[in-house]
Amino acid sequence: MSSRERATHGQSSGGAQKGAGGKGESGAVPESSRWADLVPFHESGNDEAENYGSLNLSSLEKIQLEDILDTLKEEGLDPFAAPSEQLLYLWGLFQHSEGKRWSATQDLEKLIQQQAEEMKEVENYVDHVRNMTEEREGLASKYETENEQLRTKLEHLQVQHEEQAKEVEEMLDQEGLSDIAHSNPSEQIAYLLVERATLLERLDLTENDLGFHKSNRQESHLQGCDEELERERKVRGCVERDLDEAAHRLHMAHDEIRRLTDELDMKKKEQNKPDTLELQKARDHNNRLDKEILALRSRVRSLDLQRKDHVEKIEKLGKELDEYQKKGEQGALSLPVNSTGEHSEQALQDKCSKSGIEEKSSRKDADSDQIRKLQNDETLHKRCQQEIENKECRNKEVLHKFKKLEREYEELVERNEELESVLGETQNQRKEENQVFECETEGLKRKITTLEVELSEMQRSKEEFCFFDQETNSDIVKAEDIQQMLKNSQENIEILDSRLLEERSWRKQLELDLGTAQKALRAVKEDLQKSKFETECLQLEVTNLHETSKEKYFPSTIIEKQQWDNPLLENEIFQFTEGFEMLNAHGAEQINTDKEAEQFLFPKENAFEDLTLKASSSEETIQSLEKGEEKLSDDLSKSKRKIGILVRQLKECIGEKRAIREENAQLRQEIGCTRLQLHSVEEEVAKLKQEINTAEHHQGSHSSGAGTDSIVKLHSSGEILFQQQQQEDVRQLRQDLHRVQNLCSSAEKELRYEREKKLDLKKHNILLQQEITKANADLKQAQAKHSELSKVCTNLQTELDQSQQMVKELELDILKQNQNAKLQNSWQEKLTLEVSRANEADRKVLDLQQQLKELRHQLCLSDTHILGKKHLEEEAKALREHKSQLRQQLEAEQWERKLQDQNIEELQGHLKNFRNKETSLLQTNAELQLRVQQQETRLRILEEEREAASSEYVHFQNSNQKLSEQLSVLQQEKERLYQELDHALKHLDDSVRKYNEKEFRHKTKLRKAKEVYLHEMNQRDGLIKELQNEIALIRNHNEKEKAWIRKVTTENETLLQEKRCLLQQATDQEEIGRNNKWLLSSIQNRVHFLDEENKQLQDSAFRLSNQVVTLERILKNIQTLNSEELKKSIPSEGFLSNEKVFSLPVASFPALGFSDSFGILKTIPDARNEDVPESLKAAFSFSHSPPSEMSYLNLTSTGQTLTFSGEKHDQTTSSDEAQEQE
Repeated sequence: MSSRERATHGQSSGGAQKGAGGKGESGAVPESSRWADLVPFHESGNDEAENYGSLNLSSLEKIQLEDILDTLKEEGLDPFAAPSEQLLYLWGLFQHSEGKRWSATQDLEKLIQQQAEEMKEVENYVDHVRNMTEEREGLASKYETENEQLRTKLEHLQVQHEEQAKEVEEMLDQEGLSDIAHSNPSEQIAYLLVERATLLERLDLTENDLGFHKSNRQESHLQGCDEELERERKVRGCVERDLDEAAHRLHMAHDEIRRLTDELDMKKKEQNKPDTLELQKARDHNNRLDKEILALRSRVRSLDLQRKDHVEKIEKLGKELDEYQKKGEQGALSLPVNSTGEHSEQALQDKCSKSGIEEKSSRKDADSDQIRKLQNDETLHKRCQQEIENKECRNKEVLHKFKKLEREYEELVERNEELESVLGETQNQRKEENQVFECETEGLKRKITTLEVELSEMQRSKEEFCFFDQETNSDIVKAEDIQQMLKNSQENIEILDSRLLEERSWRKQLELDLGTAQKALRAVKEDLQKSKFETECLQLEVTNLHETSKEKYFPSTIIEKQQWDNPLLENEIFQFTEGFEMLNAHGAEQINTDKEAEQFLFPKENAFEDLTLKASSSEETIQSLEKGEEKLSDDLSKSKRKIGILVRQLKECIGEKRAIREENAQLRQEIGCTRLQLHSVEEEVAKLKQEINTAEHHQGSHSSGAGTDSIVKLHSSGEILFQQQQQEDVRQLRQDLHRVQNLCSSAEKELRYEREKKLDLKKHNILLQQEITKANADLKQAQAKHSELSKVCTNLQTELDQSQQMVKELELDILKQNQNAKLQNSWQEKLTLEVSRANEADRKVLDLQQQLKELRHQLCLSDTHILGKKHLEEEAKALREHKSQLRQQLEAEQWERKLQDQNIEELQGHLKNFRNKETSLLQTNAELQLRVQQQETRLRILEEEREAASSEYVHFQNSNQKLSEQLSVLQQEKERLYQELDHALKHLDDSVRKYNEKEFRHKTKLRKAKEVYLHEMNQRDGLIKELQNEIALIRNHNEKEKAWIRKVTTENETLLQEKRCLLQQATDQEEIGRNNKWLLSSIQNRVHFLDEENKQLQDSAFRLSNQVVTLERILKNIQTLNSEELKKSIPSEGFLSNEKVFSLPVASFPALGFSDSFGILKTIPDARNEDVPESLKAAFSFSHSPPSEMSYLNLTSTGQTLTFSGEKHDQTTSSDEAQEQE
């Protein structure tokens, strides 16, 4: 509602009141009229407004209403404006403030959640580090206690060893060998061997003396016996020489064992030193990590504080900008309203032609003031925008720094984990190697002790057999027990040898696995670092994929992948071929061994005459060998199947790797597309800003006061749209970031799964290799047994020939045995003592074995504790600093291991020789025992025959007949054995042929596989060449496409510019449509409200028709009066007061209702009397103006309302002048 409309309405209302008989009050405007303006006039009519003004309001309410009016004035709103306008303005402010408050609360909640999550992660990591340090300290204390316990146990074992040595010394002192008591065991054995030789010489002398006394009687009979004795002496000399050599070799073995133990002690000392240094370094590294964690915490806190400060500053600036924009808009709205009010007052006071010129000058001044204010507002707005952009840049920098710190923190965590894993592996390997060395040394010591005991027992048994030819059944049982013990010891030694071989192979495999694992770790680290770097750099750039980029880079990526996969496939095929060649080599070795066995068997067919039992055993061994060959063939088939499965698994792994690489290439392509899109978006944003700035300058220079509101609205709408676009872009980028992070996590999981698969495959290959080594060892053992059996057969044949000759010699020895019977009793007593001592030694050995079992159990427990300790020590050690040292140590240890392996192999060869000799000696002892028993029986028979000579002759004849029958039986058995051997040899030939056929088939298959592989490689090379040609064509095509794309991009840029212009026009039209909708809703409310007013006016028209009669009388009286008297009788203040009472919003009235309501008032005075005064006509002149145009102009813009108000004022002034002239 304008002041001009209020003035006209007040005049009409004042005139009506005066006509009713009341004089208008002179003086100031009352407060009741001022408060009445705040009440909606359309809701309560004239009477209700007067009643509301006459209400007695309290002082507090009046003060509050005055404060509200003052604040509205300060903000630029006219206090006399319509209440609906005031409410709408206040409602807009309220909604704007609520929207800002809601967005600010959401941002604060998000920031608080992010900060809480980050703090939780940091706290969890710190708690994890603390728990790990506490566990490490606890385990360190446990290990210290366990080390103390082990030290006490070692001391206890040393004490036991010293006690055993003292017991041996006491035994030697008791037997009168105090000189040897304090010497080494090897020296003691050598001394005993010398004493044995001297005793043998003495026995030889006694035998010579006895032979000299009996030579006269038995010269003819003793010639054969002398020859046999010489043979036995030769055999004994050979045996003694072997024993001397064995003693010498034992002495050498003792020296080597001492040297190895010394070297092991030195290695342990050297290894303990770097372990302590590594522990100190690990502790220092942990302290550094703790300090870095504390520094990171402080940085995080400082960054959080800086973020909070920036958020608060941004909120304050946003509030200040909003307030400043509101003030600018309010000032722009208040200026035209105030100007219209001033012009209306001047028009009422002056009522002359000069009012038009003054109004024009005031308009120009107001327009210039408005332009200056707008320019100042624009400069301030630009400054605020610059400050906001600077603060946003600072916030981005702070966020970038925070992300960098997070990345560094994650990298530190990953490095710590990797170092822990690698250090744990190295420590496990070292401890396992130490344990293996200790086990080897212990096994060698045990072997040496067992060999010494066995040699001593063998020497005693041999001496007893040499001195005494008759022994009891108990001695035979004891000798058999000793033989069983020796066999058991041999089996244990063989088991230990096999274990040593397995452990060596396992060591080598572990070293190879370590190297491969380190290489794989390095490669994985590099890949992860590259992927992380790419994802971190391109987190803000990922948006949408383009099919064109995929078509460009697809063939090149395929070719690169194929070139990358070619060497891998070649290496795998080379490995498989090597494996097949190794299997073929093993098969060739088996064939050679079979041929050698045949060579041994064919020339020795004549040797199997009297050995039916041993022939059956040889058949069993042959059957076992055949079974072993069948098992080997089955194992080979299984290994081939497993190799096929492994090949398939490798192919699957390669396919998965290719898929992962394709995904990585696609991601890179997407990232490149997103970069291009971001560049284009940034260019568009810069162009939009430039266009907005140019539009603002252009509109600010050329637009008048009428266009200021539209510029401000466009500027605010453009900013809102730009902010919305930025928010949408940020949301899209966040979604893309989440997607990329999910892809990265899935790729990491797949990589871990592939690593696990590779480890499983490696383990499977190791098991296969172990099985192959076991099979080879079994073959070698079978070959050795076969050769031993052949040797045994030859020995048995010679021994059978000798036994027939020995019978004659034994008859002569019977006399000697009668003489030596007395000495035998004394030796038997000594034997009993030695047997008791041997039993005690066996008990001690059992106790030692139990103690060893306990120690092994404790070592297992200590290993478990040590493994736990390793996992904790892994956290504290740095792998990069120790790589070079570890490599050097590994090389040195490998050289040392090679030397040790060579020494161990030499020792094993010596041990095998000893074992062979021991087995031959045991067999000879057993055969001698059997012969002794047979000879004893024969001697008894001979003594009985001597008593009766006649009976002896008969018995001799009978025995000769029996022997002839036995010979015939043996010849038959011999022929049967020949037939069985022929059958066995034929079976062997068949098996060898089958094996050769299998090998030939395998070779043919391998050749076919190689041919297929070569054919495929040729095809692949041809495909590669074709693809290269296609690449050349595609590159040309790509160049053409690039040129076409450039053209398209230029056209797209032009289209985008047109699109921007159209978007701006669309936004303007949308804003205009919104304003029109708002005005239409207000107009509809006003129409409804004016319909009610029309009804009231019709009622007032009826009242006026009744008052017309009175007005005619008054007019007759007034005709005599002049216009000057009317002016004096009706003061200006009265006009003003009446204006306020009858002021109606002309702009809000519709065209039809307004014209109809006042058309009645126009027809009545025209019909009754045309001599109405000019002052009353001027009071009712506002009804003649066209309301439809007025409402239309008021709807369009505020600038047009200014022009319309000026035109209205001109019309009213012109109508007043015309009436005065009349």
